[in-house]
Amino acid sequence: MSSIGPRRINFSIGYRCPLSCPGCYTFFGTGPPMLPEFVRSAYRFAALGVPDITISGGDPLLIDGLSPFLHQLRSHGIRSIKLDTVGRSLALNSNSLSHGTGELLTQIDILGIPLDGWSNASSAVFRQGRASLFDETCTLLSALDGYRLSPRVYVNTVLHRLNLAALPRIYRVLVRHRCVYHWNIFQYTPTDQAAKHVNNALEISDSAFEVAKRQFSSLVESQPPSFEVEFASVVDRLGKYLLINSDGLVWMPDAEGRTIGFGAVFDREEEILRTWQETARCVRELASWATA
Repeated sequence: MSSIGPRRINFSIGYRCPLSCPGCYTFFGTGPPMLPEFVRSAYRFAALGVPDITISGGDPLLIDGLSPFLHQLRSHGIRSIKLDTVGRSLALNSNSLSHGTGELLTQIDILGIPLDGWSNASSAVFRQGRASLFDETCTLLSALDGYRLSPRVYVNTVLHRLNLAALPRIYRVLVRHRCVYHWNIFQYTPTDQAAKHVNNALEISDSAFEVAKRQFSSLVESQPPSFEVEFASVVDRLGKYLLINSDGLVWMPDAEGRTIGFGAVFDREEEILRTWQETARCVRELASWATA
């Protein structure tokens, strides 16, 4: 059964967020997740051959009972847990983590945090609502640098029209931090969850994304970074995600960023995986025909 599923199930169940991002793609739920239902759902997905879970949002750090939930996921057959978070509450300062953060980090395998700029002002172009978000993110990275039990740290950068030329500046921020294990660079995907003028302001072409990739490769050719770097275009990510919001509703984006819904997940996990497989195949084929 594993052949019909995605690499990971994304429990996008953080229905609240400290940020308000104009280009956010998330199809938010209306209230807090019923965590026992998601534990049972995760167990069913694991039995069907998909034992790896991403927990995202919104911000999952705002979920009540997150730590016991992570423990229950692990005891119900989940092999790998990735936590995608803004992360602003995880560090007290550049030398120490907040109370309880150490225990949380022992429960996950990958910690994903965003960094889309090289200053507070440039970060606020895409992620709004925290005037000092860049500084807070750098503080967290510095605290993780000195934490020997840190999980693998993935930094997620959305490359858009307003930070496209500054990719080397973001890179110079990351190379200061030894905790960084992997750097994801995502081409901005227009989405029906964002206003049209926002999509127009942020969208970059496939060719512009490829140029940025080649230029970056040339920049680091003589001295490669200590962390992995992965450029992921819209096409690269197409048909890769199975997302479930806090209400238990399943969705995935198509090539145009439209939200494709699959209904509720609970007690329908096998059906969802089969429907997802067929839909993912169709959207990839449509994108292939469009670019042929």
